[in-house]
Amino acid sequence: MEQYEVQTTRQAEAQLAEIVHYLSHELLEPGIASALLTALEKAMASLSTFPQRAMLVTEEPWSQQGVRKLLCKNFLIYFSVDAVHHQVTILAVVYARRDQLSQLGNLQLDN
Repeated sequence: MEQYEVQTTRQAEAQLAEIVHYLSHELLEPGIASALLTALEKAMASLSTFPQRAMLVTEEPWSQQGVRKLLCKNFLIYFSVDAVHHQVTILAVVYARRDQLSQLGNLQLDN
């Protein structure tokens, strides 16, 4: 089974930090923040094997660009797969109840 290197963009890292900060400091739930971060990191790491198992987004032009999504808890992890170089790039981590079309529009695909 082929292994893929999983990389995270600055945008996705900032989103993860924002999620953890919100849960820890706004909702005063550091334990929940830590558990969620662990779950998200585990889900992202799981993409090192068979990342194509996650479905392509249906919205255009992101589908044509190969953007995929993986659900973890109440969050969607958006990512792309470079099969030639065996790399997965985490593009964004977004709360699932947000307007996803708007969130896709904010993706920085060149990082």
